[in-house]
Amino acid sequence: MATAVFECARTRETESCSVKIVGEQSDVVKAAHDHLVQTHGADGGAELEKKVTAAVKEHETKYGIWGN
Repeated sequence: MATAVFECARTRETESCSVKIVGEQSDVVKAAHDHLVQTHGADGGAELEKKVTAAVKEHETKYGIWGN
C-alpha cells in the first residue's frame, strides 16, 4: 500500500496549522477529518471527507508517493 499524506497548512481554511498526517489513506482521511472538526471547528460529514480525500489525492499527484 502507498503512503498517503495530509498537510493541514495546504488547506485554505488553516494555512497557519503545522499538522501533517501520514499513513494509509483511510487512516489519514479519518484522522484529518477529525483534526479539522476538533481543532478548527469545521462541519464534519461526507462533504468534509470528500474535501480531505481530494487534498490527499492532490498531494499524491503533486508531490509523488515514495511509500511501499
